[in-house]
Amino acid sequence: MDQSDIDQSIVVTGVKTETGLNNQKNTTPAQICQICGAFLTIDSSVLNSNQNSFKQLGNTYCPDDSETIFSGNLDPEMELSMSPIVAPFNNLTERSTNTNFDEEIDLSTKTFEPLFRKSVPPRSFYLCPTTINIIDSTSNNQSTANNEQTVDWHSKINSVSSLFDLMSSTSNIDHPLCEECADKLVNELDSQCRIVEKEHSDYTMLINRLNTEIPSEEEILQLERELNDLDLEEKDLLSKLDQAEQKEKILIEDKEKYLIEEANLLQQEQGYLLEYSNLKRALVKLEEKQESLDNQLKNTRFHFNRLRSIHVLNATFHIWHSGPFGTINYFRLGCMPNIKVEWEEINAALGQALLLLYCLAKKIKLEFKRFRLVPYGSFSYLEVIENSPNYKLGEVYNIYELRTTNYFLNLDKKFDKGLIAFLDCLKQLEDKIKSMDSNFSMPYKINGDKLEDKNSSGYSVKFKFNSYEEWTKALKFMLTNLKWSLAWVTSQKNNTSN
Repeated sequence: MDQSDIDQSIVVTGVKTETGLNNQKNTTPAQICQICGAFLTIDSSVLNSNQNSFKQLGNTYCPDDSETIFSGNLDPEMELSMSPIVAPFNNLTERSTNTNFDEEIDLSTKTFEPLFRKSVPPRSFYLCPTTINIIDSTSNNQSTANNEQTVDWHSKINSVSSLFDLMSSTSNIDHPLCEECADKLVNELDSQCRIVEKEHSDYTMLINRLNTEIPSEEEILQLERELNDLDLEEKDLLSKLDQAEQKEKILIEDKEKYLIEEANLLQQEQGYLLEYSNLKRALVKLEEKQESLDNQLKNTRFHFNRLRSIHVLNATFHIWHSGPFGTINYFRLGCMPNIKVEWEEINAALGQALLLLYCLAKKIKLEFKRFRLVPYGSFSYLEVIENSPNYKLGEVYNIYELRTTNYFLNLDKKFDKGLIAFLDCLKQLEDKIKSMDSNFSMPYKINGDKLEDKNSSGYSVKFKFNSYEEWTKALKFMLTNLKWSLAWVTSQKNNTSN
């Protein structure tokens, strides 16, 4: 029996799984597969092997200790050290539960490189009985009672266990193995063997190539010169690298300085932006204020231009007519037989006329002779300031009359003289305006107590011994002359205001 047959008998066919003996009642000692954990039953051919076969196997794996191991003369320490190996499971319970033999076992994660070591690590042990009842595999048809034999298997069991320990100690593969795991293991080892053979052939080809491509001395010298040149170039490049590193350090320092300067500039920029924002906000407020002032100025100019186009005298004294009556500020001046006008309204109209004459004289800086106008509303009058044939100094002539509805009762001569004095002052105003503008002339000529037009000899302003129609028309002519004087005064742009 050669070595390969022995290994094959032990590794592959020497151990049978317990599932293959479902119909046999077996009392041989059970082993566990060290990969899948299945319970194994040692084949009877291994147990019935003679002592020489065990020694031959022991010489194969451990020639120094085979004589001691398989002689059956083991001391207690040696026997303990040669006890069955510990399977790669935590406990027997875990081993017993892993009985799924159809499950694929990944052998690629296991390494099977042989580790040739002589010493066997300490193993856990179990006590085997000195007498074991076994079943002969060749007597399946005989009854169990007739085939039981009492044999001392102690030495053979120890020899088998020691053989498994030796086989496990010389490699990374723990024994025993079941047939399925052994087949997978053999396939894995075959693939590794092919890989090793391929590497061996590659290395052999490489060595042959190197042996055939050995350079000559000239090529070696040329390569040495190139190597020296490369060394010089390397030194030059290293020196340049040092210079570049120095420059890099300087640039890094400059970069740090610039970063600090940039941070300061950013901070200043933020400050400037904040100040700019404040100034911008102030500018917007000022622009809004300026726009508001511009609008106010436009509005003011608009009102100013409108007011400038409106003369205060024209706005204050509105002279117009209402039928046969002349009116000033809507007060009628005069009286008709069929239209009775109260003296209070006539007095108010005469007071407004005297105030207008007073303002016009002030406007053109006229100082009246002989009379001084005293505007006093409905009770206005004229005061004599120079002696004359008809007027005495200090006398007062009113241009208002206190009368009842009977216009000819208690006739007052001062009223008529006051109206004549008023016409005298109006004549002085006309002369002053003519001295300033020769083209000016009133529409009705003043002659004493009368106002003359082109078609009549004149109408007197005296109330006494005068008809209502003529007196009313004379007063209307007087208001017309006042209106012409007012129009001329207001037309003068260079006149100074009062």
